[in-house]
Amino acid sequence: MSSNNEKRNLGHNRWLWYICKARAVKNDIEFNIKPSDIIVPKKCPVLGIPLKMNTMTAGDNSATVDRINPNKGYIKENIVVISHRANKIKSNATSEEIYKTYKWLKKLNKQYTNKYKDILYVI
Repeated sequence: MSSNNEKRNLGHNRWLWYICKARAVKNDIEFNIKPSDIIVPKKCPVLGIPLKMNTMTAGDNSATVDRINPNKGYIKENIVVISHRANKIKSNATSEEIYKTYKWLKKLNKQYTNKYKDILYVI
């Protein structure tokens, strides 16, 4: 790939494949996927937001390839396309940490709602 224009003209799958390949080489990670192994859904399977292809700057709804198990490489059974936002949320936390955060936020929201229920407008 010699220019950004050439990269932008690649299909979604090929562009994501190119990014994965570069990361695998840079970080010495196993890599054996083909562009056809990368399935880009219309919506993020985690957050349900529409996915877009952004080749210059990643936005929250940019399609990204997630390694399900970060200890494994870019192999067909270990990748899924999710939004950049979902990938950021997942990137530094374990499932248990995400669950604990969810429980805490749910509890906090309930406390807040109960405390201010007389001034909150509920639709």
